Amino acid sequence: MSHIARSLAIAVLLLVTTAASAHAQAQNDHLKCYKVKDALKLAAVVDLNSPQFGLEAGCKVSKAKFFCVPATKTVISAVDKATGLPITPLPVSGPDAGDRICYKVKCPIVVPIPDQQVTDQFGTRTITKFKASYLCTPAVKGATYCGDGIANGSEECDGTSFANPAVCGGGCQADCRCRFFDNGDGTVTDNQTGLQWEQKDTAFGSGVNLADPHDVDNEYTWSNSSGPPDGPAFTDFLGNLNNCTSTNGTAVTNGGFAGHCDWRLPTSQELDTIHDMTQGFCNGGPLGQPCIDPIFGPTAWHRYWSDTTQDGQPANAWGEYFGTCCYTNSQKINPNYVRAVRTGP
Repeated sequence: MSHIARSLAIAVLLLVTTAASAHAQAQNDHLKCYKVKDALKLAAVVDLNSPQFGLEAGCKVSKAKFFCVPATKTVISAVDKATGLPITPLPVSGPDAGDRICYKVKCPIVVPIPDQQVTDQFGTRTITKFKASYLCTPAVKGATYCGDGIANGSEECDGTSFANPAVCGGGCQADCRCRFFDNGDGTVTDNQTGLQWEQKDTAFGSGVNLADPHDVDNEYTWSNSSGPPDGPAFTDFLGNLNNCTSTNGTAVTNGGFAGHCDWRLPTSQELDTIHDMTQGFCNGGPLGQPCIDPIFGPTAWHRYWSDTTQDGQPANAWGEYFGTCCYTNSQKINPNYVRAVRTGP
């Protein structure tokens, strides 16, 4: 499919596109879409068929509005305007079904883009007046996915995660890969974000055991002085996980939880990605059943620390409340629960 044909699909399907030809692009490619002026006064009728939405027949296509080109991007800053919280960009992995979410974009005009002669199935002509209007990023349908690596690409696993990626069910193919995967070493890998998470052990409410950093009942303070990250959450909890030996003070030779020495507290954005409103009390389950996939092991029905200090409140840090919903803040000198993460693999 040419750039113009892809632009027409974007116009017809508004902000989310699914096109079979997108498989030809490298995974995680973006599209930068320019608003253009096209001299062709097109009037056509087409049938569109996509894996996500099925057949949509009799679609009317009019003049081209956008010209889209493959692009890569580097995020300089991102913030949720509703909460004021920074957003940490997350990778989107898995089979590329061609899905995109398109965001409005405005770019400073340094050098005007010259008129371009283009050819697609409707002919050859010149398009003019380029103006960056949209940035289309890869997207995965839903929060749980697997894929068979062929044309139908991304499918849901009925919102269920499995320890064995070869047993997904829910209409997925035999070789699918679910979002969460139990690595069998006390960790879970999120195939959507690429993050590796610590699993907890023991039953919630069975008693604190600070000698075991994976004990779900352990609570830690963020800071000893309402400021820097010098509380037991960092010194004791992460210190135990990252208990590694090195040669010449640099190269790690052994040690570390699950063989890694870079465990950390998650950012508030990362922690929010595993808060699941379809699980536990959030989905009508009994009070005390946490809102998180059970694959993560025992989880307290309470607040978990992130590493993110609250803007304008240096004595507070953000956390995630897995009893009900979403972000919550707390004074750093208060004890809260923790779950470690690292950037995989």
